[in-house]
Formats: sequence, C-alpha cells, structure tokens
Amino acid sequence: MKLSMPEKIKIIAGRRNMTMTDVANALGQSRQNINNKIARNNFTVNDLEKIAAVLGCTFSGEFILNDTGERI
Repeated sequence: MKLSMPEKIKIIAGRRNMTMTDVANALGQSRQNINNKIARNNFTVNDLEKIAAVLGCTFSGEFILNDTGERI
C-alpha cells in the first residue's frame, strides 16, 4: 500500500518528535494552514521542499520516463 503525502509527512514528523504545530511554526505558517493542506493533500513542490528542509530530509519530486529512464 502506498502512503499519501500527508501520511508521509506525519510519519517523518513523528520520527523527528515534531507536531504539526512545530512544523507550521518552523515554516512561519499557522497550524491551521498546514492542517488544511494536509486535510486536502494540497501541496506545491515548493511546500514539500520547505517541509522536507524543516524535517531534515530531502524531497525529490520527478517523473521518470519508462522507456528511456530520463528523469524530469
């Protein structure tokens, strides 16, 4: 089973002993704003890169062409 992006964020935050309020504060956003994005699974690539930085990891969003293996 594949995890959704909000599930992944919550798991990593938990491993870092951070609440979503901690994540929101580190991002300079309100807890409500982060919770809304999580509830709707509505993240931009920029959001995910910033969240990854706060959580001490790297976000890699890319498409890989099946026929050539090219990463875009």
